[in-house]
Amino acid sequence: MKRASLASAVVAGTLLVISAAAFAGPPTTGPADAPVTPTLAPMHEKELHWGMTHDEVADAYDRNGGLIDKEYAPLIAKLQPGVEMQRLEADRESRKTSFLKSYSVFAIRRAAST
Repeated sequence: MKRASLASAVVAGTLLVISAAAFAGPPTTGPADAPVTPTLAPMHEKELHWGMTHDEVADAYDRNGGLIDKEYAPLIAKLQPGVEMQRLEADRESRKTSFLKSYSVFAIRRAAST
C-alpha cells in the first residue's frame, strides 16, 4: 500500500513539474532585444543637408534623376509600356508639382510699438 501511494505521489509530482514547465515558456536571459529598422539610407541622402534653401530642396526632389524620380524608377522599370506606365509617370509628375506648391512661409508678426 505504501508503494502504491509513493508511486502515485511521484507520478503526480512529475506531471506537476512537466505542466509548470510547459506553461512557463522558453527561459529569458535578460532584457528584450532592441527593435531593428531595415535601413536608414533614405535619411542619409547626399542631396539633402541642413541649411538648404527652398530652391535647393525643390531642385533635389524635382530635377530629372532627383529623389522623386529615384523613388519611382524601380516601379516604372517593372512595367511594360502602356497605360499603367503612363498612369505611374503622371502620378510622379503630379507629386513633383504638389511638392513645389506645398511650400509655406511662416513669418513672425511683431507687435506695433506704442
